[in-house]
Amino acid sequence: IAGRLGITDEGVRYHLRNIYRKTGTTSRAEALRCAKSLRVLT
Repeated sequence: IAGRLGITDEGVRYHLRNIYRKTGTTSRAEALRCAKSLRVLT
C-alpha cells in the first residue's frame, strides 16, 4: 500500500488509525464493511 501511494509504512498506519477512529472500527476488515455499508466503496 505504502509503495503504491508513495508514502512510508508509518504513514499508512497513521491513516489507518484515523480511519478506524472515524468509523469506530478496529480492523481493516471492519473498516471495509463499514465503507461498503455507507456506500463509500461499491
